[in-house]
Amino acid sequence: IIGFIDVPGHGKFLKNMLAGVGGITMALLVVAADEGVMPQTLQHVKILSLLGVKQVIVAINKIDLAPDAASSVTEHVRQLLERYGIALVDGVSVAAPLNIGIEELKTTLYKCFAPQAKLAESAITGNEPAYLPVDRVFSKSGFGKVVTGTLVEGQLNVGDTIYIEPGSVSARVRGLETFGRKLTTANSGQRLAVNLALKQDSELMRGQVLSTSECQSTTTL
Repeated sequence: IIGFIDVPGHGKFLKNMLAGVGGITMALLVVAADEGVMPQTLQHVKILSLLGVKQVIVAINKIDLAPDAASSVTEHVRQLLERYGIALVDGVSVAAPLNIGIEELKTTLYKCFAPQAKLAESAITGNEPAYLPVDRVFSKSGFGKVVTGTLVEGQLNVGDTIYIEPGSVSARVRGLETFGRKLTTANSGQRLAVNLALKQDSELMRGQVLSTSECQSTTTL
């Protein structure tokens, strides 16, 4: 299962996506065949560079409007990515409203991500503490408090005691879910909904961090 996180190009939206981007390993960059590289394309690439993303799949969309432009637009994108130290892994031409190239895009995504997933699974040791930046908080009737986010490091298990900072909040993991599928154990890289049994009545919010290790406060002078 591949999870997508939107990376906006406009500055005023950046704070809304910062909590969720820690698990991004590769990006899908969409560029219109009839327009090519635009100012917003440059903004997206700059943000990907700042996030440390080193690999990109490019989808040349609206190929039905400019059927001969795919190769030239792809080359312009490759040159742009190269300037920021990002590799163009693969490229696909699509026309979304006509469903042209969509199956090929799915196949390309799977082909590019499968080796990374296997490498990530082989690297899991279970020794490092879980680290999950919270990007959403809500309550669900019959379940209580739920937080969502990308598990950037470590493992989470149902029954684990976790700590939420800042705030010095402790809780127990009542349940784990990823894309509608219940889990007993979650590994780094997965998008998760974590059902929490809080040990005290505390307000949780986006931007806090969930960990299986108690955190210590630090200050920068």
